[in-house]
Amino acid sequence: MKLYVLFFLACALAGTRPAWKGDANDEPSRVARHAFPGWAAGPVSPDWEILTPSPREERFAKDFPGETGIFRDGTTTYVVRWLDRPTRRLHPASDCLRALGYEITPRPLREKADGTRWSTCEATRDGDNVRVHERLLGADGRTWTDVSTWFWHASLGRATGPWWAVTEITSLSGQPRH
Repeated sequence: MKLYVLFFLACALAGTRPAWKGDANDEPSRVARHAFPGWAAGPVSPDWEILTPSPREERFAKDFPGETGIFRDGTTTYVVRWLDRPTRRLHPASDCLRALGYEITPRPLREKADGTRWSTCEATRDGDNVRVHERLLGADGRTWTDVSTWFWHASLGRATGPWWAVTEITSLSGQPRH
């Protein structure tokens, strides 16, 4: 009986989730775009070339509650997103790649030479092989390698934004991405 009550309460709580602070809707999206500090204020190297988004990327960015930029520095493509509030519209790159037909192979967390930690996976489709690194950065100096953990910390007020989400996609096939 206790398990039934706990399950019922969890379902009731989940049912109220759309009303919680931090949900994305059109008005906050306009506010977020107005507050955007520009790419130079974030984790974007001045050496990166900014790319023109594809029609699919434009459709995604139009409904994204924040800003999205796509950059390249040779064989690596960077997708950088800026958010001023938590949103479920931010999800791991592996989910996007899987939806595009890639086979995903999770890899261990990677610590780069500068001490930063990144989630890692590899994705393969039709001979196209890529390695993906991902992390999120908060205005409070905290970092996350997992989108879900970031979301709950941010939604519960345990993390201070705005936030930057950085995804690195490096070709393992020798072909530039994008």
